[in-house]
Amino acid sequence: MPSPYTLRGNDRLIYFADTGLHAYNTWEPVTADQFRQHMNDFADNGIDIYSQLTFSAGALKPGLFVPDHPEFKYWPNNKFQSLVESGVQPLEIMIDQAHKRGIKFFCKLRLTDWHRKRSIAESGFIGRHPEFCNPDRKTRQTLDYSHQEVRDYHADLIRELSSRFDIDGITLNFTRGLAYFPKNTKVDRHVILTDFVRQIRDVLDDQTRTGGRRLQLNAIVWPHLGQCNHYGADVATWIGDDLVDHLCPGNTHTSDPAMDHEAFSALCRQSQCKYFPMLQPTLWAGQDITLISPDHVRALAKGMYGGGADGISVFNWQFHWDIRGGRGPSGVTHGPWSACRVVNTSEVDYPRSLHCLRQLQDPSLLDKAPRKYYFRSLDLKDELSYELFEDSYRVVLPRKAGASGVYQFQLPEDIAATGGAYLVARLFGLSPLEEIGGKTVIGPADDVSGPEFAWRWPDELDVNVNGIDIPSQLIQKVWHNDGRTQARGKQMAPYTSLWFKLAAPPARRGLNTLGITLSKLEPLDAKEVVIEELEVTVMPPPVG
Repeated sequence: MPSPYTLRGNDRLIYFADTGLHAYNTWEPVTADQFRQHMNDFADNGIDIYSQLTFSAGALKPGLFVPDHPEFKYWPNNKFQSLVESGVQPLEIMIDQAHKRGIKFFCKLRLTDWHRKRSIAESGFIGRHPEFCNPDRKTRQTLDYSHQEVRDYHADLIRELSSRFDIDGITLNFTRGLAYFPKNTKVDRHVILTDFVRQIRDVLDDQTRTGGRRLQLNAIVWPHLGQCNHYGADVATWIGDDLVDHLCPGNTHTSDPAMDHEAFSALCRQSQCKYFPMLQPTLWAGQDITLISPDHVRALAKGMYGGGADGISVFNWQFHWDIRGGRGPSGVTHGPWSACRVVNTSEVDYPRSLHCLRQLQDPSLLDKAPRKYYFRSLDLKDELSYELFEDSYRVVLPRKAGASGVYQFQLPEDIAATGGAYLVARLFGLSPLEEIGGKTVIGPADDVSGPEFAWRWPDELDVNVNGIDIPSQLIQKVWHNDGRTQARGKQMAPYTSLWFKLAAPPARRGLNTLGITLSKLEPLDAKEVVIEELEVTVMPPPVG
């Protein structure tokens, strides 16, 4: 891995405001001062670039301005309606206040994500032109970019935004909606999407700013280069041809601590494009949404900066204070996410949860507090089954003596220079411990004595890190008879955890492996053993 923290440019934090503003951060009656305070909150917490959702593949969501172009229609936002009808454009208020506070302001576009079917009157272009929609999408009306009319439609909006408002740039979000072409299309996806990005670059270059300032273009793309290529995003050409100014890979909910940042940063460092991978707010997707904690934020940031990032972008952070899965101050349950449960969310987390982002401004500060790395299967797949949305870190081995498995994990840490580290692995398929003397035995540290408490682990394992054996007397184990409950995050069936202090060597900065061999097994109605999750906690150096 390269030496960390050779940063380019002066910007370190991009905040992608995908939603939240109209639902959670303004209240009726809406006033211009509410929008000013909103921008102050982000300036107070060190945001350098604020990128506000302005358009959602067919509507000017969330209704921050009234468009001039006849092809676009003001999104009916009842909360903002009275302010807009008074002649105030909320977008202008936000841009002006951002600039007063030294923040760059971008407008962000979801390129093909409409979430659900809507009326023609509500959806405008996308409703009037079903022939331009992707036929593979049945529940969400999304656009097919093989049509020049679709690409021109977006270029027209960007032309209006860049000519009417004093914005600093545009963000194109390629990850919402996933597929930009029908699954069996015969067109060259790479050529078409690159031509589209070049078309937008030309629109921005047509707009001059004071002092010849370049309007910037950010691209949100998928978290693997192979995945980008699969969907038609030729990011290497975008970067090499100087079309984009910031590349921000990631999905829309979870961050992978083992993501290959160097694959992206190496491309960016051959150009002027800055690498800003996305920090996202949850540990797991689906029905068990658990918010990440500050120690996990620091771990993810260490991996990003250590992999060559110039800064960090933040996406969907409003999960920390919105009302998904519960009732917020308005008492209204939030629509499609009402079935989801979000752990550790409260109405008072805004703007407190923005404070956590301050530590990302200076990567050297990350070493001064604990970091926790969560390696786990993210279980995110494209709903059209194109490919896995993320790599899976679940390791499965047959339950028989002699079977072995290797779990890979990345650590952007020099463990010898820290205050120490601990590794925890969670496994399914090992024999449970029995209750002895009316007591559940936990492990060597449990307070048991006497022959009536005699016990042993029914299964025996050999454990190594990077091929070097870990002595069994250094390993602690726990049998979790109740599994993991919702209160502690993603639910899990009963499992065994083992943990030990991780030293260097055998641990090293970069790629590591945890090896497990099943040396002795008791009879059990299970055919396999699964290494389900792995955690590494790293402590800061001792005081003094």
